[in-house]
Amino acid sequence: GGGQGQHFERIREAMIGNRDLFDRNLSKISPEAQKYALQIRGIVEDRGKSGDQARQESRCVRSSSVPQNIRDELDDLKHR
Repeated sequence: GGGQGQHFERIREAMIGNRDLFDRNLSKISPEAQKYALQIRGIVEDRGKSGDQARQESRCVRSSSVPQNIRDELDDLKHR
């Protein structure tokens, strides 16, 4: 079903429309986590990528090579 993709498009638009909020939240996490968050934002904001492609790539950024505490911070950021 296309549900996931549409959900992603909404997240994408929200992220692009809400950069100030994102930047404020960004300042609350560790510099290490910020690097990943900015990488993910770059992927998400690239409208040249399909929702599925961007979702997959941002998942790769948060892959198993990322320490668990960083992943927790990124999850926190996502749910604010």
